[in-house]
Amino acid sequence: MTLKITAIGNLTRDSQLRTLSSGETVLNFSIARNDRRTKEATYIECAVWGKLGQSIAQYLLRGKQVYVDGELGMRQWEGQNGPQTSLTCRVREIEILGGGQQSQPQGQPSGDQSGAPSNGDMDDEIPF
Repeated sequence: MTLKITAIGNLTRDSQLRTLSSGETVLNFSIARNDRRTKEATYIECAVWGKLGQSIAQYLLRGKQVYVDGELGMRQWEGQNGPQTSLTCRVREIEILGGGQQSQPQGQPSGDQSGAPSNGDMDDEIPF
């Protein structure tokens, strides 16, 4: 069974693009969402595979707000302080919403407001 997740959050660190020994590429980053009532944060580790990850890697910087849509998972491991758990998302769609650093990536024209290509037109699919 696959669980779907749709989330909006801010990047907690700059994204990291890696090439695996199989030749596949994966872009990893983490987002956080703060609950205004409880002041608690929820963190989600995200992975974007293939060409989509390659095309957006330079734009996903710490503090940027993003919309992600994908498959929800959970990773568990034994840490120094006992069992650890994190939420994961295999991202299928992503859109950069704003926030964070205002500098332009090298080679990027200054007239582009979004700073990155989006994966499809999201105007009709806003979840709220």
